[in-house]
Amino acid sequence: MMWQMVFWLLLAAAEESQEPLRCSEITSCNECFRSGCFGWFGSECCSKDMCLMAMQGDRQFFQSCDEWKRHEDQVQACSGMQNDVCGCLEAGCVAQEVSDSIACFASYQPAAGGQIFAQDVHSECGKEMEGRELLP
Repeated sequence: MMWQMVFWLLLAAAEESQEPLRCSEITSCNECFRSGCFGWFGSECCSKDMCLMAMQGDRQFFQSCDEWKRHEDQVQACSGMQNDVCGCLEAGCVAQEVSDSIACFASYQPAAGGQIFAQDVHSECGKEMEGRELLP
């Protein structure tokens, strides 16, 4: 009786996992959404359950190829501004303290260090930071 219950649980789990496995095998953003998958990690697709589970671990996913492309452009812009807090903030990026340096990210990274806001460095960055609001 117990083995039958285990068998049915394993069978149910296998059936539930077929969709995430199918989506995770897709390596093209456009194909991902044409196939009815829920999100795009940047190199693979995810089903709704897989995307939401990954989000719990701070893994970002995108719900359109345009959204992903905009993010990639922002990543490129921000990645060239390490240790340049003023340039980072002026570009609309997120500056964070990482060890003894400043990292510049396209979006807030919870596992990195404390976020540096425009008002924290206003006097250091000069007039170009005047009137800037908090970054998200």
